[in-house]
Amino acid sequence: EPAVLPITAEVGEALANYIKNGRPTCNSRALFLRNNAPIRGLGAPTTIGTIVRAAILRAGITTSSYGSHQFRHALATSMINNGSTLSEISSVLRHRRSKTTRLYAKVDFDSLRALCLPIPGEGE
Repeated sequence: EPAVLPITAEVGEALANYIKNGRPTCNSRALFLRNNAPIRGLGAPTTIGTIVRAAILRAGITTSSYGSHQFRHALATSMINNGSTLSEISSVLRHRRSKTTRLYAKVDFDSLRALCLPIPGEGE
């Protein structure tokens, strides 16, 4: 079932601007359209992944993954870094199982080292 999530005012303004000024004129009811003729809706669900991959490559970004899933991963990582719980992340990402969300809970050893007490007798 589709998820209904809020959008920020900035995203809403960008969408309104696109509809008023950037969206090509055509009979399609799809929001986002192909940029090249024939102008119509994007097509297959994998189209977004193809667009994201091309943009990442064009930007010269080196990464282990080039698909649209990066946005979900970036959001989850940002939420973790800003103190969100795994339950909150699971809710936003609409995961059905907590095991799926736990994949984002990777250990940041550099941050943990700053919290550790020195081991007595080491480094003397």
